[in-house]
Amino acid sequence: MTSPTHVPRLGPLPLVLGITGHRDIRPQDRPSLEAALRGIFTELHSQYPHTPLILLSALAEGADRLAAQVALDCGHRLIAPLPLPNELYKEDFETPESRAEFDALRERASEWFVMPLLPGVTLEQVSRPGDARNNQYAVAGAHIVRHCQILIALWDGERIGRVGGTSNIVQFHLEGVPEVYGPARSRLDPIETGPVYQIVTPRLSNPTPQGAPFALVKLYRHKEETEEKTAAVQAAYESVYANLEAFNTDALRVQRDPVLKAAYQQSREYLFPESKAPVLSPDLKAMRESFAIADSLAQHYNRMTYHSLRDLYLLIGFAIVAFVIFERVLENIWILATYILLTLAAYGRWFFGVKRSDCQNRFQDYRALAEGLRVQFFWHLAGLPDVAADHYLRRQRSEMDWIRDGVRVWCIADRSLEAEEARERLPLLQEHWIADQAHYFVKAAHREEAQQEVYERAFRMLLTLGVILPVSVNLLTLVVTPWHQFFEEHKLEKGWVAALTTYPGIFAALIEAYTQKKALSQHAKQYRRMSAIFAKADQHIKQMIAEGKQERVHHLLVELGREALTENGDWIVTHRERPVDLPHG
Repeated sequence: MTSPTHVPRLGPLPLVLGITGHRDIRPQDRPSLEAALRGIFTELHSQYPHTPLILLSALAEGADRLAAQVALDCGHRLIAPLPLPNELYKEDFETPESRAEFDALRERASEWFVMPLLPGVTLEQVSRPGDARNNQYAVAGAHIVRHCQILIALWDGERIGRVGGTSNIVQFHLEGVPEVYGPARSRLDPIETGPVYQIVTPRLSNPTPQGAPFALVKLYRHKEETEEKTAAVQAAYESVYANLEAFNTDALRVQRDPVLKAAYQQSREYLFPESKAPVLSPDLKAMRESFAIADSLAQHYNRMTYHSLRDLYLLIGFAIVAFVIFERVLENIWILATYILLTLAAYGRWFFGVKRSDCQNRFQDYRALAEGLRVQFFWHLAGLPDVAADHYLRRQRSEMDWIRDGVRVWCIADRSLEAEEARERLPLLQEHWIADQAHYFVKAAHREEAQQEVYERAFRMLLTLGVILPVSVNLLTLVVTPWHQFFEEHKLEKGWVAALTTYPGIFAALIEAYTQKKALSQHAKQYRRMSAIFAKADQHIKQMIAEGKQERVHHLLVELGREALTENGDWIVTHRERPVDLPHG
């Protein structure tokens, strides 16, 4: 394999490509097709230089192998979901050279696996040509479609509708995978589709394709009427890839920044301790690393967000103090200048601290990614086949698709375990997920309630002062002669009374707005609910493990994971509705 001249450091989350195409590629077209494929890989690599690329290929003759070879030559990973067991699959390859080529590419793949047979189908049925065998090709194609963000198609553009054929797989990616070839989905969820990068490909059976040979055509679910609409659809997909790149770029900072690195090591240990890591497969170890990166970055941007929010409200508060003094008490140019400078400082703190850094969105996105990875990690640890992305962020479709993609990538291959091994791991899940999360949510609820109580006390105190102070000043000026004379001599009574009346109410409003932005009361309610759910699950799972009811344990783990994903989705909605911005009104 040739190595690229320069390979920049790559982050943990890949952009996954799939390949489908004709088997009967003309030999004279291979150089042109190779150049077109290399152009796609090169363009994506240049646009997203810190994002690794993975190609999913079933390694059939023709397009599948050509794309696999180019991807490997470009230094990208290859994963091969095979429609049939090796020896059975090789029966479709006519020559010893073809079978040797298949074996060589499979060995170079970072991972390969055989797709399970459809329910009710036997090996005997797929061992001969016919519908059962064709359906297995469709199963492999559907798997590639479900797990790739971009499908590359070496296709002549003819829709012939053959089961498992190129046009059939293209249709899956543009219109959705039929449930017969994939997991059941909610009827209420929109169909998830993606772009198809078609390389117009002549073939031996059709040397005149639809379109200019070897041209790149980008296809989307709905054919848009105008170039503007097509550009908007393309931009939406590209924003998903850009978010992956942004995360991967941030991820590379973790090992360079001592603070981030310390948080990363703590998060990795918190998810699953190093002392017990030998039970983890390489994939689970890699997922643990990705969780720790996402979690440490979420903590970093969380601090940035709320430090900016705190500074913003303090600056606005001091600006109000200066303005009220200038307007009601002392019309001095320096006081006015102080007010203007504080206001500009507040705007600058918001612009550079929040808007430009996008710290709030990154905090929310990385927290969502970490929580999705947490659930998927423990589901995989238990040997469950469920995909967290299928149950996650249903109300944030399109906006946060990159997070579901980042979780789904860990589910490309089957991670199920033998019953005995799965049973041995259950105590680990009980200790490091269920009991740990029950304890965490109790602490988090106490923390949020304590903060809420502090801010509520300050709010009530300021409102009380807003009433008591002006009343007291007025009584003093009316009843106590020296005070009346003092205010009369300095002509300050009206201005100071107005200031004393204004300040407490304004600062009370700022505190109330600050607590609303932090959503402390909403958090406390959610955390209380989740602590009760995890505590109850902890109680039940101990009993189920003791009684050997493994199937019931698995149902409980799936239900618990879905609850955790729903809670985090609700958390995202809560914070999306509370952007950090300049106080107004």
